[in-house]
Amino acid sequence: EKARKELSRAEADALRARQEKEKIIAEYSKALKPKQLTMQKQSTDLRDSEAAEQWRQLRTEQEAELKK
Repeated sequence: EKARKELSRAEADALRARQEKEKIIAEYSKALKPKQLTMQKQSTDLRDSEAAEQWRQLRTEQEAELKK
């Protein structure tokens, strides 16, 4: 009987610990998400600006070819 109570108490403690861990992970993820979105946007902006620069360069080269 005593062992069963101790086991139940240990299971309850484990459940509380797991819930606390999940809560901490959820809060951490929530705090991290805006930073990830900002980094993704910066990466996309950089890719877009690089692609635009390559496009301008290609267009300039093509216009130069047409003028020859």
